[in-house]
Amino acid sequence: ADRTAEPEDIAAWIDSLQSDHRAQRAWATEKLLESGNRGVAPLEERLLNVGLESSIRGLDILRTLALREISGPSAAESAIRRLADNPVAASSRRAQDVLKSIVRERTVRAEKMLGQLGVEFAMTSVSTNVYSYAVPKIRTVTFAERWHGEINDLIYLRWLAAESEVAIEASGSKIDNQWLTSVSEIENVVSLKLGRCSITDAGMSTIKDMRRLRDIRIYYTD
Repeated sequence: ADRTAEPEDIAAWIDSLQSDHRAQRAWATEKLLESGNRGVAPLEERLLNVGLESSIRGLDILRTLALREISGPSAAESAIRRLADNPVAASSRRAQDVLKSIVRERTVRAEKMLGQLGVEFAMTSVSTNVYSYAVPKIRTVTFAERWHGEINDLIYLRWLAAESEVAIEASGSKIDNQWLTSVSEIENVVSLKLGRCSITDAGMSTIKDMRRLRDIRIYYTD
């Protein structure tokens, strides 16, 4: 990030997003991306009252900044969310679309990264009502012996769960208390099947924090 950018520089770059010259707009975009979080607040303020074309450029910058953040919601993503939730913001509808595109992009990245770490995916039916004839299919994420990631890599599972409900099936020596503690903090996990893993009673206690969990099956644990 450009830590030398002054507020007046950032304001000038935002003005240049509306330039009639493509090269000027491209240069301003690059400078705002370099400024990182320093440019988020003034860009958000400007996006409250701009036309469609300018809002597209500004939101694309915020989207790029948001996708650079791996560990969690960034200042840029928070700004997009506020714009999307503001009914009087000129760019509200476009901001809503950008949020959806961020989720889709993260889902693609998450599946790719987790797949490289040995995770498998499928669409399966998870019954939550024995009297129901129509059982919807949801994404099932399987951690087995091929899983060779670290706890920090579960951030990608969080991205998947942000897009839709997920069911998790897990087994193997790397499925331990620390793994389950991290998983218990992820929203939208509705089904959990654990077998032949290294989770103790202390680790199982974290399941109570999984508010959306509807189906749990445990077998052959320590």
